[in-house]
Amino acid sequence: MRKMIQKILGTASEQNPAKASEGRETPSTGGGELEDCRASFADVLENYGRFALDTDEALATDTSVRFAQLADHLRHGYEVKAVPGFSNEGSHRKYVSVLRFFNQYRTREKKYISSSLAELRNLVWALVQLAVSQFSSERNTHRKLQTQLGKLKDAIQQGTLEDLRFRATETITVLENSQREREQQQKTQFNRLGERMRALRQELQNARQELAVDGLTRLYNRSALDEHLERVVQIGQMSGKASSVMMLDIDHFKKLNDSLGHPAGDEILRQVSNLLVKTFPRKTDFVARYGGEEFTIVLEEDGIEVGIELARRLLNKVKENQFSYQEHRIRCTVSIGVAEYLAGESVGEWIARADAKLYEAKTGGRDRVAH
Repeated sequence: MRKMIQKILGTASEQNPAKASEGRETPSTGGGELEDCRASFADVLENYGRFALDTDEALATDTSVRFAQLADHLRHGYEVKAVPGFSNEGSHRKYVSVLRFFNQYRTREKKYISSSLAELRNLVWALVQLAVSQFSSERNTHRKLQTQLGKLKDAIQQGTLEDLRFRATETITVLENSQREREQQQKTQFNRLGERMRALRQELQNARQELAVDGLTRLYNRSALDEHLERVVQIGQMSGKASSVMMLDIDHFKKLNDSLGHPAGDEILRQVSNLLVKTFPRKTDFVARYGGEEFTIVLEEDGIEVGIELARRLLNKVKENQFSYQEHRIRCTVSIGVAEYLAGESVGEWIARADAKLYEAKTGGRDRVAH
């Protein structure tokens, strides 16, 4: 990646040395290799942002938007509004500014991960200390008891009856207090440990969920979809019931991005995602972002007839819904391909058939269902 960036900056410098220090690109008629490097760098940024983490300084969704805008800036020269302090003056691409933001984010990300690991180490160390303190506590109790038993023995051998009664009562009190202290100490320590373990368990669960969720739409991502489809196929093989999958694409989405900008497109993707979740609320329904403006809905143990009916219902819901961005009111339509799983085929073959039906719906005029 470093060679790729150096190639971009070096080529921009050769084209216009006076502006190289500003990280600007001077338009040229050639430079196919530069275009390839630029596109690859943009892809790296976009994919990196897609799997961004929540940190103390920024949410993963905000970081994802920033990386997407930087990628679009490299590809098309679009303005970058989501990155504070990013200069959009002039029409040139700001390579150095993009690289500076990337380096700053990686530094913050590294700091956050290092801090989290340090907290984990402290928790592990606390567990060790807790184990040691339990043994230490038992030895202290043992020493107290030995001292008290020595006093009691002296009272039995040499003391008066009153001395014996006093030492016996005192020994019982020491035993009771030691037991209460030990129980209270253990209770306090285990409560603290329990709180730390619950917090860590929640953090780990959140991390697993983040890895399975698309940063922009909060739907399941492609990786989670592939795993789910494998499980659906296995369940279908055992139950003998057919399942269906829908491939959905927002019609003319590129025109929307070109006319209102990528922030508007991102907002429409989020609103369409919310509509999909509301339309498919069953526990067996699985809604995922396949990539770009394309979505996948898995209908577990629902055959092609149910799939077609639900697809047509979704088609009408999208068409009737009024989407919005700022003061703009936007009408959208979708094209949908539906395919039922066929025994013996792989998940990839199943998805490929649904995708082919989606292509059929789009080439057939869009705003329709193909099956």
